[in-house]
Amino acid sequence: GDYEEALHKELKKKFKRMADWSFDVIPLNILYPYAGLDSYYTYKLMEDFSPLLNTVHGGIMAPLYKKHIMPVSHAVTKMEANTFKIDRGWTETYLNALETYQQKIEDDMKAENVVKCNFEDFKIRSTDDLQHLFFDVLKSKVRNKTKTGLSTDGSTMEEISLMESEEDSGRFASQIIIHRRAGKIKGYLKAFLDHTLKGDMVKPSFLVHGTANGRLSSSGDFNAQNLPSRRKVGVKRCIESRFGKEGCIVNVDYKTLEFRIAAALIKDPKL
Repeated sequence: GDYEEALHKELKKKFKRMADWSFDVIPLNILYPYAGLDSYYTYKLMEDFSPLLNTVHGGIMAPLYKKHIMPVSHAVTKMEANTFKIDRGWTETYLNALETYQQKIEDDMKAENVVKCNFEDFKIRSTDDLQHLFFDVLKSKVRNKTKTGLSTDGSTMEEISLMESEEDSGRFASQIIIHRRAGKIKGYLKAFLDHTLKGDMVKPSFLVHGTANGRLSSSGDFNAQNLPSRRKVGVKRCIESRFGKEGCIVNVDYKTLEFRIAAALIKDPKL
């Protein structure tokens, strides 16, 4: 059976968010069986898979595992434990500003729809309402079909805003695009706030074996490797140094790293 079931049930009972989970409040009669079985099954998996390191692909997996994967795993564990700090004040202010901005777009579109289109109950997040507005009322000529009807996805809105820029359909499409972009940014900000621990620290989760090409990946509800890098978006501005004004944040990006490593390994002078 699922030996984690009792533990997870107890954690969900005590905490609203997964980010707040802590084993120190779990009764020992639940924690002991979980810890024992977790260790046992991990050891059994090691017994089963360790011999394969020396046989699969001519045994090349063993040195790869010992020299690279395990050391990186230890480093990643330290990265997770170190956590990073967010500027809660900035993040909340930015989130509120985006919500106000979105609401203004919704109010403006609703007012224009009542006047020009006689469409009183328009909801900007409703696919049915968007289809009715653009294709029944505004008669947009851009019509990308899907299995469920005419598409109102991002690429369709981009197409309408460019091809019908002088018409109401083009203007409305541009507003939809801006509204959706603001919504995506809000998602990142809410993820920061939903996963903060004491002291406004966020604990990321990384995987050494999560991709086919060996790159590091982030897992869980909060993807720490999927933050928009564009400065005008401002998401990374939410992260601040844990040392306050005395500290600084260093942003390093080693471009085409895999290519450079391959060039070094094959010792090609041209590369």
